[in-house]
Amino acid sequence: MSAATSVRRVTAPECRSTRAAMHDYLTRRLQPRRQRRFETHLDRCADCIRAFIDIREISWNRQTVSQAPQGGRPSLVGMTPVQCARHR
Repeated sequence: MSAATSVRRVTAPECRSTRAAMHDYLTRRLQPRRQRRFETHLDRCADCIRAFIDIREISWNRQTVSQAPQGGRPSLVGMTPVQCARHR
């Protein structure tokens, strides 16, 4: 199942909110409280983690090797949620 297919089937408000925040999570734009809620939901929702992996892969593939992380912070693209949490 692709991320686009699973997005159309989302009805739970927390899933919709989590999927809407995926890009901001990958680009480190979520506030700490929202980030914790996002990560907690991913830990418990197999459909959202699959969508996150798809989006992360797409984002990673779009980056070029020569791009430096923005703002001197490490890029979270290509990392698991656990690895991302270590870079806070």
